[in-house]
Amino acid sequence: FYYGDWIRKPGVAICSCNDGLRPVIFKIEATEEESQIDYVPVR
Repeated sequence: FYYGDWIRKPGVAICSCNDGLRPVIFKIEATEEESQIDYVPVR
């Protein structure tokens, strides 16, 4: 999960997006839930 051992907690990442006007910080955490698609993908 991300680049090796530079993250303190495995499964947790702090990411940011700065569009110059409204900077946002995200805390992204892994879960044990299985993902599933409940819609028809558009191609």
